[in-house]
Formats: sequence, C-alpha cells, structure tokens
Amino acid sequence: MIKKIFTPLMLFLMFFGFINLVNAGIDDAFRVDDESNLTTAADTMGYDTDKNDINPVIEVIIRIALSFLGVIFIATLIYGGYLWMTSRGNEQQFEKSKNLIKAAIIGLCIVAAAYAISWYVIDVLSKNTLNN
Repeated sequence: MIKKIFTPLMLFLMFFGFINLVNAGIDDAFRVDDESNLTTAADTMGYDTDKNDINPVIEVIIRIALSFLGVIFIATLIYGGYLWMTSRGNEQQFEKSKNLIKAAIIGLCIVAAAYAISWYVIDVLSKNTLNN
C-alpha cells in the first residue's frame, strides 16, 4: 500500500522539483520588450552575451543535467533511508537499503568526477581554440 503511494509521489516531486531547479531565475527572461532588455536579463542570469561560441550552451546543458542528477541522487537517498527505517529487522530489506545508499553515493562521486573532467576538457579546448 505504501509503495503504491510513495513511488508516484516521489516521481511527482522529482519531476516538478527538477522543473523548478531548471526554471529558477529565468522568469525575468520572459519579461522582455526589446533586445536591450533581453541582454539585461541574460546578464542578470549570468550568461555571457559577449561570446558567440558553443561553450556557454554546453555549460548550460551540463548544469541542467547535473541538476537532474542531483534530484535523482536526493530521491535515491531518501528512498534508501525510507527502506532502512521501515526494514523492521528484515535483513534483506536492510541490505537492499544499504546497497541503494552506497550506489547513490558512488553515483554522486561518478557524476562529480564527470563534471570535473568535462569542465577541464571544455576549459582546455576553449583556451586552445581561442588562442588559435
């Protein structure tokens, strides 16, 4: 019974939490009247409007993907903690929850390493391409 309620609720919260993370701070971008307001809104949101290359686009895509993965990480940890707290001495459920939490932490480490590598590669490529 609890699984039937908990799973859709977590999926609902993950989906709308992700949308709120992605939409955070872009409300001003939709209230523009002309190009100068668009530039002001882009500057307010932290976009570099002086460059005309692909790096800012890649950066935004990576940030959105990492926001989504962060939501998945938090949801996995909450679900693992929920299983742990409701195991009531059931050794199989306890091991399942422990493995789920370990997998979530390992996944977070992999995502952080992937972000660091991608940031380094983009930084090196942008310096090399801009210098040539």
